[in-house]
Amino acid sequence: MTTDFDKLIAVLEKRKSKGSDEYHFRPCSVDGVFCYVVLYFKFSVLTVESVHIVCKFSSEGQPYQQPYVLYYRKYKTFKDALELIQKITTNYKILNGDLESPENYDELKLEECVIPYSENERCSVCFENTTDTTICDHPICFNCREKCILKKQINCPICRNANVLQFYNNTLQLFNNRDSTELHRIFVNNPYKYLAPDDVDMPDDASVSSSEDEEEDEEEDEPIPVQEPIHIDVDPPINEAIVLVNDIMNDFDQI
Repeated sequence: MTTDFDKLIAVLEKRKSKGSDEYHFRPCSVDGVFCYVVLYFKFSVLTVESVHIVCKFSSEGQPYQQPYVLYYRKYKTFKDALELIQKITTNYKILNGDLESPENYDELKLEECVIPYSENERCSVCFENTTDTTICDHPICFNCREKCILKKQINCPICRNANVLQFYNNTLQLFNNRDSTELHRIFVNNPYKYLAPDDVDMPDDASVSSSEDEEEDEEEDEPIPVQEPIHIDVDPPINEAIVLVNDIMNDFDQI
């Protein structure tokens, strides 16, 4: 008897045979963060990409951004990919900008007893350990960043620097989008993965739909080469004290 799982594999195989480059699953919440799961057929790579949080890049002085990739992995068969997606969406947890399996997550938390985080590596909202920061270098974990964005609180919770929470940054300067050769190969020829500076919300529906690909009437522009992310230095107001985050914490209690 053919199951829905088998039928979905058949759909993926049909899409690939018809020349589709990728398949976007519907948006879903992974550990409280809205994500797109994407299969890139040409490279046999599975990615989990944030809906709201991006990486900043520049090309010839023009700023661009890509959806931040929390997880990527090569797969051998569609069956392997779908089984991995089931595990990711039900069991994986986010730590320092990465989705980790339950085993890896527990091990990384245990390591804190011998490799402790510094006082400056505690989320300014929930006070959990994190190396994630705003682009103005104030600590905030990925989950709290997402919660703030969903509540349209996108300013830095410490210095109130405006419109910064959607841009991913961390103290170690580790970015999957930049550090992975595989992701570079995927994104450099995919114009939909480059968003103009004003397009910081969800990508256009046409670029993320799992419906049949439509032919473009107009020729695509030349793909924009990936370069190093922009790290913006922002000076907080000199006479302004650190803003307390009690209001944000109270808001979270109501979520």
